[in-house]
Amino acid sequence: MKKKVLALSLVLALVAVAIASATLAYFTDSDEAENVFTMGNVDITLYESTLHREGWYSDGATNGQVQGDDAIIADAADYQDYLAEQELLPGVVVNKMPYVKNTGKSDAYIRIRVMIPSALDLDCLNSSHYCSSALEEEFTFVGDWATPVTTTVDNVEYDVYTFVRNAPLAADEMTYWNVWNTIAMDTDATMEDYQKYLDAGAITADGQFNVLVQADAIQAATFANATEAFAAFDAQA
Repeated sequence: MKKKVLALSLVLALVAVAIASATLAYFTDSDEAENVFTMGNVDITLYESTLHREGWYSDGATNGQVQGDDAIIADAADYQDYLAEQELLPGVVVNKMPYVKNTGKSDAYIRIRVMIPSALDLDCLNSSHYCSSALEEEFTFVGDWATPVTTTVDNVEYDVYTFVRNAPLAADEMTYWNVWNTIAMDTDATMEDYQKYLDAGAITADGQFNVLVQADAIQAATFANATEAFAAFDAQA
């Protein structure tokens, strides 16, 4: 009798489980969203050219033609060859015109710094050969022409002339105006001056010296203006 009761209990339990399982049915659905984020970047290329944008060429000719980006980039490819052929003598003018192209994906604030050896700069080189059009249309000069900020590179002191582009430079665009035009020696420079610079180490034994151009870029996003952007740039550097 006990065996029958036990068997009956097991059957009832199984039936209960089966009934419970049958009630576990739901209406269900799923969906998902895939979000694609594009990573920005900041990348620039500095070009040095003999070409001014409008009406001025390396041979001094003047006309109404405007130099496009492609012409400047092509000319910049031969700039070092051009420079190697020049001898800086009193009254001689050597073209040095920097441009920056934004080769990254993101809009960026641009800063260009021209650095001239301090021993030569205000003493015998004409440091006023900046591009006035650049300062009227595109850039702001930061500092004082008469008392430039200095920095030391490879044990040589340089006067630093800083130009900041007012508006962000869009991706794949180039600065329009060159901030600098030429390097020229004063017409009254003498061999005594030359020997003085040689003795001071401002020029090498073969009469060479460096003029440096440095271009900096920082993302435009998250900054209200160029001043704020380069304050952050310098703090990070």
